[in-house]
This record gives sequence, C-alpha cells and structure tokens, in this order.
Amino acid sequence: MSESELKLLSFANPFFGDEIMNKLDLVDIVRLKSANSRVRDKVEDVKGEVGFVKGFNARLKASTWMFIHTKPDDFFDEIADGSPGLIQGFTRSGNNMKFSLDDILKPPLVNVGESASFMMSCGNLFLFLKVPNDCFFVVNPFGNVQNVVNFIDPPTVGSSGEWRKRVKLVVDPQDLGLGHFRLLYAERIKETVKHFVYESRANLWNVSVSHNSISANNLNINDNRRYQLHAGLFGAHLISFAPGSNDSFYVSPDILKTFEDLQPPRPDTDWKLDWGRHHDDVWLLFLFIHDSCLNPPFGVVKKIALCKLMDDWTNYVVVSTVSDDKINEINKPGQSVHGVINFMVMEGTVNVGLVTIIGDVHYIYWLSYDIKDQSWNDTTTHPIHLDGRVISGTSFSSRLTMDA
Repeated sequence: MSESELKLLSFANPFFGDEIMNKLDLVDIVRLKSANSRVRDKVEDVKGEVGFVKGFNARLKASTWMFIHTKPDDFFDEIADGSPGLIQGFTRSGNNMKFSLDDILKPPLVNVGESASFMMSCGNLFLFLKVPNDCFFVVNPFGNVQNVVNFIDPPTVGSSGEWRKRVKLVVDPQDLGLGHFRLLYAERIKETVKHFVYESRANLWNVSVSHNSISANNLNINDNRRYQLHAGLFGAHLISFAPGSNDSFYVSPDILKTFEDLQPPRPDTDWKLDWGRHHDDVWLLFLFIHDSCLNPPFGVVKKIALCKLMDDWTNYVVVSTVSDDKINEINKPGQSVHGVINFMVMEGTVNVGLVTIIGDVHYIYWLSYDIKDQSWNDTTTHPIHLDGRVISGTSFSSRLTMDA
C-alpha cells in the first residue's frame, strides 16, 4: 500500500477496526502507527487491546516468508540511481508485502559511494553486507526506530573470504522482538575447526578451537550444537560443533559422493546445494540446472532432490525427488529458471523457492514437501516486479513479530 493510500485510509476512517487492520501487512501497520491513534493504541496496548497483537503475531509466526531484494544491476548504476532498492516478501498462501530501503540504508549507515546487499533474514532481523567496507550490519525494518547494530567486521584479520558466504544469522526464541542475535561461522583447517560466534549484546566475536575429530558413534546430537557446510579440495562436508566451546567436532561423509549418484545424464549441468536443520535432522537439497548459453544465469531444471543425513550420521539418504510433472511445469515453454534457490525446513515442511522468468516477467515458484505425509504439495507462483532492477539477494524467514 502506497504512502498516499495509507494517509487516505487513516484520515477517511480514523476509527476503523480489526476487520480492516487484519487485511494490512506488517509494514503498513508500522507506518500507520504514526498517523492514526487507533492503530497506535492497538499496537502499543494503550487501552488493553493486546488481543489484536497476539492474534496478528500468531498469524505472522505461523507463516514462512520469502524475501527478495531488488536493486540496480551494477554498483555504479546503484550509486547513480541513488536508491538501495526494495524488499518484496511473499508467503506460500499469497500474502505479500513490499517496502523501500531508502529510509533504512541511508547515511550514516550506507554513505554516498557505498552499497549494501541483502544476505539473509531471521525473524524481524535482516543481515546486509556493506561494500566496499566488507562488513556486516543488521537492521529491523519493521520497528518504529530502525534497530541498527554496530558494524560487524570480519571475525579475524586476514580471514578467508568464505566467511561472507557461510555466516549464519541466528535469533534464539527467547530473543524474538528484542533485537538480539548471533552470527555463526566455522572454518576447518586440516584436523582443526575454528568456530566464530558474534554476540550482538557484547558486540564482539568469540573464537573457539576444536582439535579432536570424533566418530559418529560418539556424536551427541542436541540443540546446543551447530552445523556448518564446508567445501574444499577434499570434498564438501557438514561440520557439527558447539559454539563457544572446545568440545570435539564431527565431520560428515563427503556430500559430493551423493551428488555423483544423483547427477543427471549429460548434457552437463550446473548444480547448487543448500541445507537446513529441523530438530535433530539435517536436510540437503540438490538443484540441477542446465544453463542457457543465450540467457545466463537462467536455464532449465533437470532434477530437484531432497536428501537427509542418516540418524547415525554415517551417510545420506535420498528422501524424495520432485516428479517429472512438476519439473515440466517449471520448465514450461518460454520459461527459464534463475540459479537462485532458497531452502528452509520449518514446522514439518520443507520449503523450496525458485525464481523463473517468462519474457520480462519474473516469478517465484514455491515448492513444499510435507515431511509427515512424505509428499510434495501443489506448486504456487507469485509475480515479482523488478521495474528494471535485478535480484540482489533472497532469503526465507519465519517467526516475524509485531512489537507491542
């Protein structure tokens, strides 16, 4: 909803009730708070109206959102355009939101001659990478006052550039809505694992080193352990470690062996791997794409396979592959698939997001796999309005909240 539409709604009916409020998205309600006392009373519980907030948050928390950052396709074009772009959000059921980053990514956070790219989100917090400073920062775009933490430099001087790709943003359940978070990153060097944990409360990195690699028989899987995908000359492995502890670490079997078993026949395909954790299970998603020579980075999907690390952590098992009918639906005539993939396991559902293009129109293809029923649900699509921009970053997120 545009700024003018919000003002018109606010002035035309200053006493509108829950029926209209429930049709607004989180961004609209936050913006309306400053213009309408009725909305402000509801959100801030001035008159004991916390029931609306609880109901609204229940719906937010029950939904998984896919966020997409679009901006000019070149660093210099972005500087000339003067806009850091838009964030568009979608749910599988069809809810959506859109907001500009102009009022968020501005000086002194992002100065003239600098750029910021969306990396990932968790709850209400969004992680950005600042260029050319090469540092992270986190904002809450849904707050009255944008919550911005200090700039987060690399964990160590001279650290590998891989940390930018592998760092994970984590918001613990007890910290939802409070602005506290952690960044996790692990680096394997021969038989040693360094794990870095950034704590927003202290605004510093803590570094721990694990020297002892253990077997799967001695691995104690619990919620205190974290996982890191590490790819190198000797294959791709998941590392299990305890942040902030010198406890032993465990390295999973080589994922590339599973890739070789799943790889479609020629022509050669590009492939992408993403992973996620749900309770004590670790899930992997393989996407195989035959790239288009005429329209990179778009191509044709050859196979989508869902795998899981076995309970004893000794190997991987293929849980399901997307049917040929669904693959053909994605590859319908005139449509190409972008190499963008999003993957998230939440509340018993595996969510997969792909970006496609037909002509000049882009779409999100949303696939979901029901773990209990062991089946893929119907595919949903959502149009994306790029308006001459390109996709800079994408992320699934869940557990959004409206702060009372």
